[in-house]
Amino acid sequence: HPGITAVACHLIGRLLHREIRSKGAAYGAECEPLDGPAQVSFLSWRDPQIAATINTFRSAPEFLRNEVTDDLVARARVAAMSPLAAQEYESNEDTATRGLHHILSNVKPERLDRQRQEIMEVTRDDILRFADILERALKERGATVVYANRAQLERAISQGLDLEIIKR
Repeated sequence: HPGITAVACHLIGRLLHREIRSKGAAYGAECEPLDGPAQVSFLSWRDPQIAATINTFRSAPEFLRNEVTDDLVARARVAAMSPLAAQEYESNEDTATRGLHHILSNVKPERLDRQRQEIMEVTRDDILRFADILERALKERGATVVYANRAQLERAISQGLDLEIIKR
């Protein structure tokens, strides 16, 4: 369910920050949940180490299986809740803007309550199952799109990354 994906992305964010931001010197990297079950988008920006970054993205299932503890899952549940909980502390203008967005997007309060409940029920076992699903998806259906200058792309290809350069 979406709660598992949201918590998994917060956990994967620890890996991405350590490997891509701290070691690889990119300006940032993240894992974003998408609408489908166990679907995520990996992003990095101003990234000088494209090949290493793609390999880090591909290592996310292993990270989830080997480095995630019950304590980290509990912390990630809190982090995944923060966008939902932040609504309680917004200014009146922010509340009105969010309310309008929810009305236009057909987001019901019951849906938000369900999202909160799903997030709070996520366990380490759920994350381990998610890791298996993510690993299969990355091998079978995963797509990689890299926006970079030609020199960066050619360097990534020379480092063994299987990319096709497409001009726009």
